[in-house]
Amino acid sequence: MLHTGDTPTELDLYGDIFRCESCSDLTGPDGVATFAARGPAQTIPVSHFGDISRSPLWLILNNPKGDRLDVAVGASPRSFGSSGRAALSAASIASVKTHFDRYFEPGARISEFFKPWIDLLDGIRLDGRTLSFSEGRICAVDLIKCPTRDSWMGYVMTPEGKRVWDNCLRHDRGNRFLLRQIDLHRPRVLLFAGTQRCVGRDWRGSANRSLNALVRQSDSRLIESVWTLDARQRVSIGLASQRVLDRLDLQFVNAERQHLQKVLDAWAS
Repeated sequence: MLHTGDTPTELDLYGDIFRCESCSDLTGPDGVATFAARGPAQTIPVSHFGDISRSPLWLILNNPKGDRLDVAVGASPRSFGSSGRAALSAASIASVKTHFDRYFEPGARISEFFKPWIDLLDGIRLDGRTLSFSEGRICAVDLIKCPTRDSWMGYVMTPEGKRVWDNCLRHDRGNRFLLRQIDLHRPRVLLFAGTQRCVGRDWRGSANRSLNALVRQSDSRLIESVWTLDARQRVSIGLASQRVLDRLDLQFVNAERQHLQKVLDAWAS
């Protein structure tokens, strides 16, 4: 079931994200320029994949690089009646958010990048409900909203890449888009796909001794650390990178889902 009826506060935040042109003057050929520069090739920043307003579980990650054939990454302002990001109307902002909300709907064309995460996380239980991407209860949220032409991990080490990082996420200056999304939607569970050091303790929480002991007692190859915020408000789980997940056979993926479930059950008990 798709979430509808976004609040004015939501639309204000997503208006800021979708209209953002903080990096529109950058020119590096391997970075965000081909997506962010003003002109007919400009795309809309990707705020999220999946129904973020209804999802209690968020996967926080970095997509490796942009693919214009992807229905989210390649979304153009012109497809929503605008000449560019900055000119998107209020009605268009709501339509764009709905477009991203529907990314994992049954029958949708989903990037192969997400398949290992779907295999891992579909079927996780939280608060008596079984979660899945396709039912709008798990979403993926990028640290950085503009795609890059080449690998993000290489680009972020360049001066221009660091500027993009500061513009989009930096705590003490910049747009802080991901942090504002967390503050607005208040997800119960944050799963960090190798990105746990990128979000401070005010959002991630503090290390939970008992849950980390539970992880150490398991034979998990994927779970690295666990934090909690105000005990029952939020649990954050730091995972290894997708490269580790990609190397796991299906039987180990199923075992890792069970390890995650044990952590969530122990936190909720």
